Amino acid sequence: MRIGYYLKTSILAASIWLASLSGVNPAKAIAIVPVNLAANGAFEEANTSPWVITGTTSAISIQAKDNHTEGGTHSAAYWSASAFHFTISQTIEGLPDGRYRLSAWTQGGGGENVSRLFAKDYGGEQLSADITHTGYAQWKQSQLTHINIEVTNGTCTIGIEIQGNDGNWGSLDDVTFTRIGDTESTSVPLDINPIQISTIIHVAPQLPTVVKAVYRDDYSYKTTPVTWETVTENTYAQTGQFQVMGVVQGSDIPAIATASVTLKSADLNGDQAVNVADLALVVYYLQAAVGTANWEVAAMADINNDGHVDIADLQRLVEQMVRA
Repeated sequence: MRIGYYLKTSILAASIWLASLSGVNPAKAIAIVPVNLAANGAFEEANTSPWVITGTTSAISIQAKDNHTEGGTHSAAYWSASAFHFTISQTIEGLPDGRYRLSAWTQGGGGENVSRLFAKDYGGEQLSADITHTGYAQWKQSQLTHINIEVTNGTCTIGIEIQGNDGNWGSLDDVTFTRIGDTESTSVPLDINPIQISTIIHVAPQLPTVVKAVYRDDYSYKTTPVTWETVTENTYAQTGQFQVMGVVQGSDIPAIATASVTLKSADLNGDQAVNVADLALVVYYLQAAVGTANWEVAAMADINNDGHVDIADLQRLVEQMVRA
């Protein structure tokens, strides 16, 4: 174990012990002198081993940069010419029970598929906070404040996950993990994020198995299992929208999914336009249907996805030609 880790956890334990002797609420005593339990949270120490990088390790490194949130000379910076996906994390052990706060400062160009702060393996569901980047030196702080650790677990893994596209860049600095009080005795209000999905006519929509349950105070979230009501086939047998209700595990608030049902694209030859060439393909495959010898290929001309190519598909294609 690291000497610095022992020092930090010893100070935290001592604060709780001294407060108990004096009759002062331990949570208030700790609030006076918050201890950052994240090792090398500012990335300034020569020993970077507390941080474990997994995934596309070549996309991120701890290095000297030319701008920071609170001074210093180093941060964890990332960039890649091709798509990448990494996590940078550390596991903190020996934690007394209580409620903890995790925060981090980040800046970047934006455009990542996934960019989030997370805390996991602490005895509860993984908590996350989405990170939005808006440009160079536009530092923003993300935080999680509902990390409730019981002494029977005593550990927590903290970190940041980034899944980026070609050329995405950014940097991370000043990660803090502090105890802010006793474990929560009352539930904190949560909102269930609505779901937007799309499907093709006559194809059942793929509903997610989990939804985001978002804390109203710090906007961090956890993913929670959901059970959806049965969706009947006639519901997606026509274009338009419909809603599906779901029961969220551990919540009285229902999940709501809005499904959009559309026709298949009439761009049959993939030339990015709907024109007479596509019309000719529908004409060529007229009368083909499920079970005919050429259906595996002809199915692309079944624009309304009803199992056979007929005049209705010609009509749908012409409508898309006119709109184009």
